[in-house]
Amino acid sequence: MKWNYLPLLLLLACGQNPGTDPSELTEKFNAAWQSNDPDKVLKIRMELAEMAPRQPEGLYAKAWLADRSGDSRKAIKTADTLVMGFPQFDKGWYLRANLREKSGDLQGAAQDYDRALKRNPLFSEALINRGSLHFRTQHYDLALKDFEKAGNISPGNRLVFRNLGNVWMAFGKPEKACPCWRKADSLGMPGTDTLLKKYCLP
Repeated sequence: MKWNYLPLLLLLACGQNPGTDPSELTEKFNAAWQSNDPDKVLKIRMELAEMAPRQPEGLYAKAWLADRSGDSRKAIKTADTLVMGFPQFDKGWYLRANLREKSGDLQGAAQDYDRALKRNPLFSEALINRGSLHFRTQHYDLALKDFEKAGNISPGNRLVFRNLGNVWMAFGKPEKACPCWRKADSLGMPGTDTLLKKYCLP
């Protein structure tokens, strides 16, 4: 009877290196998520992929690393494993949405952004990306809702204001677009100075 439990014990043991603290995984993952330093992000995600290859943080890292190396098939396959094994991990759906969008599967990407936001309605990055996808497919009313909500959650996010300006211009309302672009420009968003010169009075 005891032998019946051995495969399960081995499976659990190989999912995470002995002694790995779950809080350490979360801390490392968040450090990479919040960092703007590409070298730091790469280093942390390589560590996570090694430390916890079957945990959500490690699977995310493995999919991200595969995509970075150009292996899109492996990236999506790993992301599939992530969302199926850990469906409450909102960033897993967000990652797969990104990968699907890159592959041209816009419908699948939209569905995955929806799933990420169902689990975390305050996920501003998912709102921005879903809004950008709506804008890309000319669903400007939906894009506007996503960008406005993201702006309420992250009022200092320069990308939100750049995108809001783009949506208002698509509606033919430069009087609403220009203040958004000015805000984005004041926050250091590249390219908004060109838009201001082209469409907005000094």
